[in-house]
Amino acid sequence: MAGAADAGGGGDGESSQAGRPHTASADSGFRPGHPGSGSRGRRGGHRGAGAAAERAAASRGGGPPEEAPDPVLQRLLLAAEAPDASLVALDAAAHALLVRERFEEADALVQGTLEAFPQDAESVIHWAVLRGVAGETAAARAELERLAAGPAGWEALLFSAGFALREGDEVAALRALQRFVATAPPGEVTPALRGEVARLQARAGPVDAKKSP
Repeated sequence: MAGAADAGGGGDGESSQAGRPHTASADSGFRPGHPGSGSRGRRGGHRGAGAAAERAAASRGGGPPEEAPDPVLQRLLLAAEAPDASLVALDAAAHALLVRERFEEADALVQGTLEAFPQDAESVIHWAVLRGVAGETAAARAELERLAAGPAGWEALLFSAGFALREGDEVAALRALQRFVATAPPGEVTPALRGEVARLQARAGPVDAKKSP
């Protein structure tokens, strides 16, 4: 998804917020194609977490070789595959796979995480993104808009903006990004993202950020 996600967080793909992944990595090139909601369970390892990571590891076996080593991703995947992997580690690994367009592995990990933590808001956002990647863009945007009112809503808004841009809906993308800037943790609002907002404002003119996309 060009634009919004590419203008998201930078660095090595890990957030300045404790234990959270960036919503998008500046070098990721993410282009997105179990309903639920609730607060993130920041509890320790769960016996279902190991199964989630094992699914992702198994799906990697048949995939194409990577073009170059990715130490950040490897570190996140190792943390997710640990027997005592936390929900934070599972979410971070799933996000890293999504922004690198490794969708099969991300799907395996997200499905397993939702089995163990069905009320994890971030995993539900990842699930909605995968729906969009599979071609259900309208459904994905609707689900992300619903999730935008929840605990991890700021992340849902960035992905929603990306899908809107993919469909050429710059007004909806601008609304979502303006809401993202207003609600995301300060460390997530990068200069590049502010530049994308300014670009869209110049093209689309003033829009009401409070309206749904």
